[in-house]
Formats: sequence, structure tokens, C-alpha cells
Amino acid sequence: MLVASVLEAMDALLAKGSSEEPSLHTIAKRAGVGVGSLYDYFPNANALWGSLVRRLTQANFEALQNRLDSTHHEPLAQTVADMVDGVLDTYLATPVRTRAIITAIFRLGLGRYVVEERDRFAAILSTRVLRDYPAADHALVHRELRTMCDLMMGVIMGELWREHDRAEQDRIRQLLRDLVVSRITSLEPPKTP
Repeated sequence: MLVASVLEAMDALLAKGSSEEPSLHTIAKRAGVGVGSLYDYFPNANALWGSLVRRLTQANFEALQNRLDSTHHEPLAQTVADMVDGVLDTYLATPVRTRAIITAIFRLGLGRYVVEERDRFAAILSTRVLRDYPAADHALVHRELRTMCDLMMGVIMGELWREHDRAEQDRIRQLLRDLVVSRITSLEPPKTP
């Protein structure tokens, strides 16, 4: 319970949008615990950051999977567009928070973990695509979905540090949706006459 409270407090402080990393004292105060209690569970700030990265990565994975599960009756093109929106919403809704998490991922060397989780999600998306296109080349579909996930993360990385007005963000979102939907729906093998 204490660990969850501390991680929730840290996440809430990051979501507020401060450009400075919250101190352990500030996190403990927000969680309603003493700073000494933090050290019982987190030997240093990096351990706390690592726990938060893992927790948020898992929460994001589950949220996106739930969103995907809720689209099981929709046409594939709509499902893919919804997933693009879900990914963009997840990571761009609180850019200061996401920048802090990405910085921590690289500082702590957790890139491989995040990529493995992203690949796991791409595999789930592949299963969804193959449900609609069962004759498609399974290895190709999986490779395409991993590449599309990489593409979305690349766009997110750019957008996190780029200043745009809302109209430009909407244009980028639509371009990404169109690109991913076009690419995924092109995986259906041609119909034989």
C-alpha cells in the first residue's frame, strides 16, 4: 500500500506539469509518509524512478489493451485509427510527465524493457489484424505492426519537444492515422479471381 501511495504521489506531481523533478521530500509529503519510509522500499531516487517507469508502462499497456478489446466489433480500419488515437492520447496528454518518464527510461537504461513491452503490444495488435486478414503472411503482419509502433513512438518523441498549436497537432494526428490505417489495411492479400 505504501509503495502504491508513493508511486501515485510521484505520478500526480509529474502530471501537474512542473519542469523540475519532484524531490523525495515532496513525494513523501504528497504520499502522506515520512521520507525515511521511502528508503525502506526505495534505496535511492533511481529505484523510485525505475518502479514508476515499470508501473506506468504496465498501466499504459493495460489501458491500450482494454481500448483494443473494446473495439473487437469494429472494422479493422476503425480499430487501427482508435489505437493510434489511444497511443497519442496516452503519451501526449501530459507532455511534461511523459518527457520526465522518457528521460528516466534512458538515464536508468530501461529502454530494452520498454521496447519489449511495446513489442508485446505489437504482437497483440498482430493477432487482431490477423483475425480480419487470416490469409495474410503472419511474419509480415507482425513486422509491420512492430514498425508502426516504432513509427508512432518516433512521432511522439518529436511532438513532446515541439511546440504546435492545436490545429497542427490535429493535422499530425490525422496524417499518422491515415498512414497507419493505409499500411495495415494493405496487408490483406489480393483476392484471387
